[in-house]
Amino acid sequence: MRMAHETVMNNPLLLRKRISDELKRRRYTQEQYASVLHMSQPMVSRRLAGKASFSVMDIQRTAEWLQLSTDYLYGLTEDPTPATDMEQVYA
Repeated sequence: MRMAHETVMNNPLLLRKRISDELKRRRYTQEQYASVLHMSQPMVSRRLAGKASFSVMDIQRTAEWLQLSTDYLYGLTEDPTPATDMEQVYA
């Protein structure tokens, strides 16, 4: 059985794909996304291409901006809905 952290570490492609798909679906540009992450568009492009890694803070900001759960972005769930209160977090 795989541990949750192994899935995250072993599937960075899914993380990049989910972020890219959401940006396209919402018609957001890399420039807009870069401003959310407080970095340049080329830095965002490198992360989405897998040439650099997203930090935990990058993923947190992304999830908040897109109103998605970090678990969804990391591929730990298929439900993109973020938890809205602590009861859901610990359910």
